[in-house]
Amino acid sequence: MRLLIADSDPLILRSLKILFASYSDIEIVGLIADSADAVEMCIVENPDVVLLDYRLDIVSTTRQIKAQCPNAQIIISTFFGITPEVQKAMNAGAKGYIVKADGVLGVIEKICEI
Repeated sequence: MRLLIADSDPLILRSLKILFASYSDIEIVGLIADSADAVEMCIVENPDVVLLDYRLDIVSTTRQIKAQCPNAQIIISTFFGITPEVQKAMNAGAKGYIVKADGVLGVIEKICEI
């Protein structure tokens, strides 16, 4: 599975990179800190899954990614669970969401469900 991680927090980006390095069936194709770069990287790398931080204008970014890479499965990463903004992103094409408080195993489980 080709995974693109877009998160505004550099610590989370580095932590997830280390975490997923031990999974041979997951290839990280990009670590991105803003929404414009996330869309561009999707066009270039064509990931299977995009883990998208809720702080990165998730509705617009989801629409743009789905328009350019319709097969990419987008998972919203949030601290707050299902909010109106997360629901809008899901209506725009996001596959689902994870709650960051669920920890590392929650992230892995959700991504592996795809």
